Amino acid sequence: MAKTARILIGFAVVCAAALAVLAQASSPDSWDKFHAELVQGCIRAAGLADPKVVVAPEGTASYGVALLTSGSGASQNSVVCIMRKTPNGLTDVEVTPPASEWITIK
Repeated sequence: MAKTARILIGFAVVCAAALAVLAQASSPDSWDKFHAELVQGCIRAAGLADPKVVVAPEGTASYGVALLTSGSGASQNSVVCIMRKTPNGLTDVEVTPPASEWITIK
């Protein structure tokens, strides 16, 4: 797994752990709906072929967050997808450039 992909997965795990307390405030059906909206919106926006989707269970206080990965080995491509939370559901989907295009700042 590429270093950048490991960093992205780590980011998603940290977001999920930091906001686990919020999960207790909503019903399981609400979270299922949240996850379905996030996955569907991110898959449409990312344009990756047959992506594996990892969702930060509660996202952040204002955003749903998912990591999408497609391909394998040297052809693996990963993006982070963020959708704004509103009282009417998730909106305003944003997708990062593929991780292969990210730069390392020392």
